[in-house]
Amino acid sequence: MSYMDDILEVAAKKGEEIKRKILMLGAARERALGIIEKSMISPPGLSDRITLPKPAKVAAVDGGSYPLSMLGFEMYFIKSYAVKLVYDGSIDEYRDGGEVRIVDVDILIPPSMSQDRITVYRQVTELRAMSSSIRSGFLTLADGSLESLISRPTHMKLKDLDREEDSLCGTVADIIKDKDREDVAISVKSFIEEELSEEPEKAKTFELAEKALRLKTLFDEIANGGSLVFITKTGRSNTLFNLPLPDQYVLTKLTVKEGYILENVAPNLNEALGNELPRMCGLSDKATKISFVSGYARLFSGAPALKIQLLSPISSEDIAIKKYEDLVLNLASLSSEDGYPFPLLLAHQRAHIKKKATEMVIDALGLREELSGREEIDVL
Repeated sequence: MSYMDDILEVAAKKGEEIKRKILMLGAARERALGIIEKSMISPPGLSDRITLPKPAKVAAVDGGSYPLSMLGFEMYFIKSYAVKLVYDGSIDEYRDGGEVRIVDVDILIPPSMSQDRITVYRQVTELRAMSSSIRSGFLTLADGSLESLISRPTHMKLKDLDREEDSLCGTVADIIKDKDREDVAISVKSFIEEELSEEPEKAKTFELAEKALRLKTLFDEIANGGSLVFITKTGRSNTLFNLPLPDQYVLTKLTVKEGYILENVAPNLNEALGNELPRMCGLSDKATKISFVSGYARLFSGAPALKIQLLSPISSEDIAIKKYEDLVLNLASLSSEDGYPFPLLLAHQRAHIKKKATEMVIDALGLREELSGREEIDVL
């Protein structure tokens, strides 16, 4: 039996079982439709593409990382971009408004916990790009969800910082001030290489502290009048319908027309996150100065539903919900038939790391023989 045949054999054996699991939505269809009918909102003008209000300045942020395991060390490639666009009413089009670009190629020292630490490095570059865009007055869109930014990676939790001395924040803030560069993902890296190359746990703590400080900077920019929007196409939350299927999937399957449905209107961001933020660096306190509204929206008839989370300066619940509805209209103006805001597509394209580029770097540095061999294994 070939390697392909055994997969086909098991798929045929379990085919009906898999189909039943996918069709479980049908059993709760009426209950889900009742929630949708009661809670789905279609603002006037959402279906009229011509009169939709366009944001004057919009930025989109996305990042990518490509870890490469060598025989004796871990190498990484990181790219994060903020694509900025400015609306020109005279031609009814967006023109280039500049960009924020942070690109890094380096090896990880010390080489332990490589996957999680490289994830934190990428997150820090994305936070830097978000803060810069908001500071410049751009409505800023970010690919992904707030929860993934805060709670991942699993083995490097921000909450762990509450075990550390408060002075750590001041130490890391001084390092950032001195070492911030566009070709270095995380400023504490040089300090780690010089002082903590044989202390992986301490290295991890300094990296988490920089992530916390970058988050604090981001929260400051939002509290001072900015807006940050997380958008994801593959949310896994099921709190809205309480079904064993993601809410986003249920909405995509059971609805067609444009509109939105609210999932969570929290008193502030700290409560929305369930107190996952540490006290360290004043992060949890800063989060109380930010309003949080989360929901799902279809921006174009027949397109998939998106999960959309809005972070804005603290306000009353009514004002926060009104901002969310205005946001949905803005996002619809940026979307075509695929129902996805085009600035995020541009950011994704620029942040994509091509394998060919990494191979060229490996060859230029004479590191081909250092490859561990795992990178050469492809699925046949």
